[in-house]
Amino acid sequence: MKTPYFSHMDNVLHKVFFLLFVLQSAFGFAQENTVGVISIAENVQEGYTLFAPNSNKSTYLIDNCGNLVNEWVSQKNPGLAAYLMPNGDLVRTRRESNNVFFAGGVGGGIEIFDWMGNLKWEFVFSDQNNVLHHDIAVLPNGNILAIAFELVSREEVIALGRKLDNAPASGLWADKIIEVKPLPNNEFEIVWEWRAIDHVVQNIDASFPSFSAIDEAPGRLNINYIGSGQGGNTNSDWMHSNAIDYNPELDQIILNSRNFNEFFIIDHTTTTEEASSSEGGRYGKGGDFLYRWGNPLAYQSGTMFEQRLFSQHDAHWVDAGLKDEGKIFVFNNGINRPGGSISSVDLISPPILPDGTYEKVQGEAYGPLEAEWVYGLEAEHEDITSARISGVDRLPNGNTIITVGSNGRIVELDDNIQLVWDYIVPLAGTEPIEQGETTTQNSIFRSYKYAADYPAFTTNDIEVGSPLELNPNNQFCDALPTEQASIHSNPLELINTLVVSELIVNAVGNNKVAVIDINGHVHYTFDLYEGVHHLNVDNLPNGMFYLHLITANSSILQPLRFLKMN
Repeated sequence: MKTPYFSHMDNVLHKVFFLLFVLQSAFGFAQENTVGVISIAENVQEGYTLFAPNSNKSTYLIDNCGNLVNEWVSQKNPGLAAYLMPNGDLVRTRRESNNVFFAGGVGGGIEIFDWMGNLKWEFVFSDQNNVLHHDIAVLPNGNILAIAFELVSREEVIALGRKLDNAPASGLWADKIIEVKPLPNNEFEIVWEWRAIDHVVQNIDASFPSFSAIDEAPGRLNINYIGSGQGGNTNSDWMHSNAIDYNPELDQIILNSRNFNEFFIIDHTTTTEEASSSEGGRYGKGGDFLYRWGNPLAYQSGTMFEQRLFSQHDAHWVDAGLKDEGKIFVFNNGINRPGGSISSVDLISPPILPDGTYEKVQGEAYGPLEAEWVYGLEAEHEDITSARISGVDRLPNGNTIITVGSNGRIVELDDNIQLVWDYIVPLAGTEPIEQGETTTQNSIFRSYKYAADYPAFTTNDIEVGSPLELNPNNQFCDALPTEQASIHSNPLELINTLVVSELIVNAVGNNKVAVIDINGHVHYTFDLYEGVHHLNVDNLPNGMFYLHLITANSSILQPLRFLKMN
């Protein structure tokens, strides 16, 4: 026969296990987030994710729990790209007012902030004849490659062989690339330039210098080609390039054109003079394309049935040292794709030769015929369809991160293409929304995830704040692997995680803490000094709670969970 003491303990344990079961069921239901972190798995890449909402002046860096790690506030919306440098600087495009160029992605400015959010340098390239748009690429020497529209008058494009009925009254916006060298005191120097209009071909009028059979000049743009994304022959936005990338080993540039449904590779070893011609540079072709892929119909080397890219974004090389290094990733938006406008991410293995040129058979399109790997088209794949913007990137652990830009969603897949992280930007324009609500005003151009050992995080102070959403359900920290959760040491330790009336806490240093329930409501706040504290929480109802550390700027460190039982 048990003693009364053991009978009492059995009753207590029974209540504890019953309460744990009830709470686990209720808590599982509460975990069904609508914004912020939706799901997470242990093999997620350790690190921090950067994104700049399209309708917001802030650029955010978050951890895998959705907690804010850093925020850079500009005076203007992005225009569209943003990148974190190894020293912790943020290089960001910004949108300037311009009444000539009005296409999506028009920016006009670049700015550099330090880790603390101080503006270090700004550059504006926006007038009646030129404007920056969409994307930039920071070179190893600190110079910046930027895409710009330049206005080419109707008379000029007709003189280049554009058919009269294809020549908009307002002229063409032809893309060009400028290389900008930042100098002190917001000074700059444009040290290199490439212009698409220098590399055109037409087969209409033999009296023009640009005359040639289109398929015999694959390094040039057909001045009369009107892509499916252009919207008709009266649209001035001819190429609509939306991505640029740089390969330091090859000294080559990728330029991605949505309207041509192709990406192009250009020699960067040329001088500006050589870049305006078809001779010179390491590869001997001047500024003519070394390679192009996605739509052989654009250079009359295939039919519409060989088209593989459809209004795509974010064509770039996989960086050296990563899985599939040297291959080319692209977010294939899939607009007017045969069978339905479904998005995919495609990995292309270009036919590069040892000397850095690209194999091509005369009279045939550049290979390969198909992408090496495609994700998004199969029924078992995540729905990543986005009609515009969006991107894809390879991570150091072999995972793949995908930005579903129109939906403000970021997903991470492991090597077995299983979902390991799912995040929805919890903003409606500039305002955070409540957990449990949904939004359609949270689009982002792209996102980038930087590994935890990225130099920016080892040379600058990291302070983990709260999630962006209101009333967050941030229990996903518990799912992180031990080594990731310990990236930031917690200056609090819970001595007891099963609490009746007192919560016993060991604090390192002076801290302010809050007791918060699973819905984000604050029940208590305490000011702590270094040492062990017995905190009276007798009035808490039964349930699961979190102890949060509140920092000087009201941000919240990784929470500690405990169970309250009367």
